[in-house]
Amino acid sequence: MKSDYQNNSISLIRGHNFPEFDIVNGFDWEYDDSFFEYNVDCKEMQFDRIDNGWMLNCYPENAIHQSKVLLKMIKDF
Repeated sequence: MKSDYQNNSISLIRGHNFPEFDIVNGFDWEYDDSFFEYNVDCKEMQFDRIDNGWMLNCYPENAIHQSKVLLKMIKDF
């Protein structure tokens, strides 16, 4: 992302399939979890250990508001 505070705007300079189609992870993150982003059901939600912390195996933006399982996992951590 590129920020332009003068014009109050931001521009995507690198992201999924942009500017080149074969870019999957716009941040070149070592623990690329892009393949999980389409799992929004989170029916088999699980935290996986990575070198710098934990990573969830799904994207809970829809489930987080109603998932007692996710809230319990966070609380018990």
